[in-house]
Amino acid sequence: MELVGTLNYPTTMTKLECRLHVSKLSKYLRKWGKEHWDKAIKILMCCITSKKIGLIYSRSLVEHGVNILYDADSDISPDRSDGCRYMMMNGAVTSGAAKQHPTVDDSLTVAGLTECKYAANDVVAFRGFLGELGFKLEEPSMIYQDNQPAIMITNDERWDPNQGTC
Repeated sequence: MELVGTLNYPTTMTKLECRLHVSKLSKYLRKWGKEHWDKAIKILMCCITSKKIGLIYSRSLVEHGVNILYDADSDISPDRSDGCRYMMMNGAVTSGAAKQHPTVDDSLTVAGLTECKYAANDVVAFRGFLGELGFKLEEPSMIYQDNQPAIMITNDERWDPNQGTC
């Protein structure tokens, strides 16, 4: 229990990429076994080996431009209805979420589209928050997706599975 509790803080504040894994691991605190211990050690080692990698707020290092809000979507597990998304601005994460979807997605494409919907909701809310603070964002926000069929559907294009590529 102490190891999972120790992992909870860095995965909530700085190591967002491990957040979902710690959440799933915490479900087994009462029925703990060697398999769970090994997974917890792997997460800990990931945090330790990447401790010099952190968030940097910088206007000059961002390829998207200054004060441009964008969301990077990423599927965590191909066999489950879960995902993660990170909203970034000026080179640093402004918010992140990694959790199971409340719905059952019957394909990776549907899971990718579901995560895009949640990312779009996050972007709309954050843009409204920035507007209340006096920062008007004139440019549209970009949402990046790694699922090619989901990208084609959002762009109103047809996916041809016989071609194999988009």
